[in-house]
Formats: sequence, C-alpha cells, structure tokens
Amino acid sequence: MRAHSGAAEVGVWGVSEGAWVAPLAATRTADISYVITVGGSGMGGARQTSWYWGNVLRHQGISGSLLTTLPVRGTRFAVGAGLFPEADYDPVPVLRRLKQPILALWGDLDINHVPVESSRIFAEALAQHPNHTIRFIAGGGPDLYATSDAGFDRLSRVVPGYPAAVADWLAARQGVHVETAAFAQRPSEALPPLV
Repeated sequence: MRAHSGAAEVGVWGVSEGAWVAPLAATRTADISYVITVGGSGMGGARQTSWYWGNVLRHQGISGSLLTTLPVRGTRFAVGAGLFPEADYDPVPVLRRLKQPILALWGDLDINHVPVESSRIFAEALAQHPNHTIRFIAGGGPDLYATSDAGFDRLSRVVPGYPAAVADWLAARQGVHVETAAFAQRPSEALPPLV
C-alpha cells in the first residue's frame, strides 16, 4: 500500500465486525501505523446480536415472552446448531496486544453494537496502552450513519462530527482520551449454551 500510494504511513479502519479485524491485522505487522474502529463490539457476536434483536423488537412494540424467546432463545439455538460463526469471539486479548495508536468510535444512537458496554470493555483492555482514544459521536447510528429514527434507520450519509473526529485524532494520535458515555442503554445479557 505504501509503495502504491507513496504514503509514509498506512492505517487500518474497521467498521462493525471489521472493528475486530483491524486490530488483529495491526497485531500481525509493524507496517500498520494506526487503527480506527467504528461500532466495535466488545463482546461475542451472539451476545451482541441478541441485544440488537431485543432493541428491534422493543422498537416495534413487542413485549412479554417474545422478548426472551426470539432474541435470547433464538440466538442460543443458532449457536447450538453451529449456525453462528464467531459467536463467542473475544476481542480483548487482541486489544491488549495492540501497539499502534487506536481510535475507537461509537454513535450514541447505535442500536447494534452495545456501545456503552463495548466502550468500557475496550477501555479496560486498552488501559495500559499509551495512545488510545474512545469517543462517542452525537446523533450517530450504527456504523456512524445519520439516522432519523433513533438508530433504527440508516440515511445515506455519515453523521456530522464523524469526519472531523477522525481528522482531529489523526493529526495528534498521542495520549489517552477516554469518554464515558453520557447516555444509558439496556445492558446485554449473557447467553448460556443450550442444555
């Protein structure tokens, strides 16, 4: 990439599940200068997906036993049947090995990636890392796209503030800057295996 572009530095930028892949790639080569993640889940895919489906059902006005049956038992069934690759992937060991500066971003309206919990997991995993930033972008839905329905739709543009946040970070990439979520979210739920 450097030879092709003439760039002095090359970084990786991972969105959603790519936020697991980008740090992993960076731990495998010193040729990657920095890492940016957007909407990274701090927990396995099954737990994150179950949380997402619970959000969708609540948004549709579903209540009662269906809130357990569909997102929780349905996800557990898919995992038990071997239909859910990387159901229990843990990004923490990779984040702990990361040496490059990292910017981890979430939208405050992200209904997919459990941003409050995920940001805490990222912060704990990166606690000894000297150059990491964790931020929330106001009005950002999943993957930091703009939304007109609190994260349940995706407009064709990114949310304002996202490009500037990346540009500002790229200009510095020094020190530790960890934002705490100024909003609350329903916690995710552990998914025990089917018995």
